[in-house]
Amino acid sequence: MTTFRMLVFVYGVLFSVHFISNECEGKIISPPNRTVLIFLPGSSENITWTFDDDVTQVTSRTWYFTSSDGLRSGTLGVIAYDGEPNLTQNILSGVNIIKPATLVLNNVNHSYDGVYTFNLQPADVTYSSEVTVYIARKPTVTFSCSSPVRVTEGDDVTCVCTGEGGVPAPANVTWYKDGVQIGETKKENNTLSLTDVSASDSGTFKCVAQSYPTDPYKDEKSIQIMVNAVNSTTRQPSTVTTVTTTDASRGTDWYIVMVSLVSGILLALSLV
Repeated sequence: MTTFRMLVFVYGVLFSVHFISNECEGKIISPPNRTVLIFLPGSSENITWTFDDDVTQVTSRTWYFTSSDGLRSGTLGVIAYDGEPNLTQNILSGVNIIKPATLVLNNVNHSYDGVYTFNLQPADVTYSSEVTVYIARKPTVTFSCSSPVRVTEGDDVTCVCTGEGGVPAPANVTWYKDGVQIGETKKENNTLSLTDVSASDSGTFKCVAQSYPTDPYKDEKSIQIMVNAVNSTTRQPSTVTTVTTTDASRGTDWYIVMVSLVSGILLALSLV
């Protein structure tokens, strides 16, 4: 390879490396965009963003918040160049920023539910990353049926259990009988279905709704199902039939009363 060609080759490699390096500058590494985080009420939590740019080359770092109900939105804080954080406390009061890019949420409550956006601006390019935060909330169990449920052997029973109001939603809903799970865990609604019931189906059925995997965020309620047996012998009601006849030779009226019972027919004659 000639000296000229060697110089062109080396220059091309250096240019490619420089181009790739500049292409990646300022990219936010973590957390990934649209990450979902769940925090417990009263806790203090950190959300830390990392990026691959030289912090001295960054024009600004800005944090924004939009509440889950959409009623509150605005800037939480800004770091210009490599200066100190400038905080805005009129949206969320318990917020701090730690350099290079950590947002601190103190003593959180349900007003902290929402989307937190981090903007990184090196020169005239802006990169963004959104994190959605949910503050855990206990669901409430409701039934489509009333307890006790009274049925007869051979009947079908259906009852829908719903886990309402939990955060994050939808809640996991599960049925149990005698501490043993019945069927699969489902989201928000779960239907208990019993067909052709027998006496063994009588008992207490419990529904559990859970939005977060600890007991304070679980609600449970129970229903009683009572199955009545069917008698093997079905008793028919008695019937009474009255027949009137006349003895023409004697001019006498006879009344014949027939009473039909389960055991047979009883005849009674009445002379008038």
